[in-house]
Amino acid sequence: MSYGVSHHTAASLWGATPPESADVHLAVPHKVRCEIPGIRVHRYRKPPKMVHRNGIGLTTPLGTYLDLASFTELVPLVVLGDSLVRHCALTPADLVAATTGHEGGRGIRLARRAATLVRGNVDSPRETMLRLLLVLGGLPEPVVDHRIHAADGSLLRRLDLAYLEQLLAVEYDGRHHIERTGQWHGDILRREEFEQAGWRFVVITSPDIWRTPGATLDRVGTALRERGVVLPRRTDAWRAHFPDRRGLAG
Repeated sequence: MSYGVSHHTAASLWGATPPESADVHLAVPHKVRCEIPGIRVHRYRKPPKMVHRNGIGLTTPLGTYLDLASFTELVPLVVLGDSLVRHCALTPADLVAATTGHEGGRGIRLARRAATLVRGNVDSPRETMLRLLLVLGGLPEPVVDHRIHAADGSLLRRLDLAYLEQLLAVEYDGRHHIERTGQWHGDILRREEFEQAGWRFVVITSPDIWRTPGATLDRVGTALRERGVVLPRRTDAWRAHFPDRRGLAG
């Protein structure tokens, strides 16, 4: 058997965040059959472009992105794209170019749409998901990874998502902020300093994205209106990707 690692496994080896899968994924020639539990083969009539990383043959970052477009949905595909851009020598424009000129079905159409939503310098999958909730909910797209420096050039604060003209930051706080008490306390103090300088912070946690996304859109929308932004009527595009689960226990 020739070829090598592909799909979810290749994405993981590139340091990216693929959709969940417990299997090892391999690209193999079309005639190869494999019925080993935990191994999923993807048969190709034409060999995919492969490179070697740490002695392992695997599909390229662009090839991996295109392959996975047929196996996932919009939000996890943008998460994958953001993470490939962060960890590989890629730009969002590279992903857009890779989808241009291709004919095909759902996979290539989804890859093309997701590529237009990929951004650079995204720190975590949750930040991607939060940004997509805002955008699919019809709110203006915030700036990603806005960094504020002191006069001497030292970094004062990194903002996950920011509306610069409105001095409005939308921050994702994960459990690590609570588990690392010293860091959490320092973040609170720095946040207060920026609030004194005119910034407003909307702090989002995981349940705000996955259990009450509608309420989260309300919170950010209200903050934008209070800062003078005139918003259009909210779209329902977000509901297909972030269903409201506020009535569920747990």
